[in-house]
Amino acid sequence: MNFFTRRGFALFLSLVGAVGAAQAQRTGVPVVEFRDIPVSLATQKSLTAEQVRQAIQVTATAERWDMVTLADGSLQLTTLKNGKHTVVMNMTYSASTYSLLYKSSDKLNYSKNVIQRPTNFGIGPINVIEDARLKQIARFSALPESKYAVALDDTLIHPSYEAWLHELLSGVRRQLSVL
Repeated sequence: MNFFTRRGFALFLSLVGAVGAAQAQRTGVPVVEFRDIPVSLATQKSLTAEQVRQAIQVTATAERWDMVTLADGSLQLTTLKNGKHTVVMNMTYSASTYSLLYKSSDKLNYSKNVIQRPTNFGIGPINVIEDARLKQIARFSALPESKYAVALDDTLIHPSYEAWLHELLSGVRRQLSVL
């Protein structure tokens, strides 16, 4: 192989590796909701539903989520991340629990009815959801809210989605603890 061919081949391998790494970093993760997180996770004090709402509102403002109260009393939270990714969540709350439920998203590669990849380099099918779920568990298992996470069936979304929700939920927990 002459010098230019070797150099071109090396450049090709570098580009393939970079594209593969970028794709691996953006592999979708299951869409999760956080249901019935106990207020007692943050504080042993008895709080009112209004105090829980205030903790959510303070956190939403600090984390740059817009908050709207819906007719049923639940909250709709919307955020725009990095100037392009939109997440809309519904949040229910009471004096004893709160939940963060997926409503919609834009430009986060949301997909429904995802079951499996065709092959794993000839070895056979791999369940994308299970693979991503295991990565999620490893990433967030130390956070207290994680045990209240419920993955929605056969859905995938950008991996930053859950990190943004954990930031919001961690902020709510902090606010509840100082009330």
